[in-house]
Order: sequence, then C-alpha cells, then structure tokens
Amino acid sequence: MKDNNCGYCQGGELLAKFGIKICDLDVSQLILFKEQSKPGRCIVAYKDHVS
Repeated sequence: MKDNNCGYCQGGELLAKFGIKICDLDVSQLILFKEQSKPGRCIVAYKDHVS
C-alpha cells in the first residue's frame, strides 16, 4: 500500500524536501536526513506504508 502524501512512499520531490535517498535494502530504504544538527542522522524507512 502506498500513500500519495507520504515522502517515503512517493520519493521524488516529496522526499527531496527533507532527505536524500542513499539505497534500497531488502524491506526498507536508507535516507540521509538533510537537517544535520546531529551529524550523520539517517532514516531507515520500511518500504510499505504503515500508519
């Protein structure tokens, strides 16, 4: 299931507002968070949309 308003699901411009996709993993994706007040801050997001 994908949510049209979710940056993680849609990628592209929505994701680019807050992160840079680094790679796809088996069931998740690794995203570098643009706001780096904590250096190296990353997001590991599950590939399917979860509420």
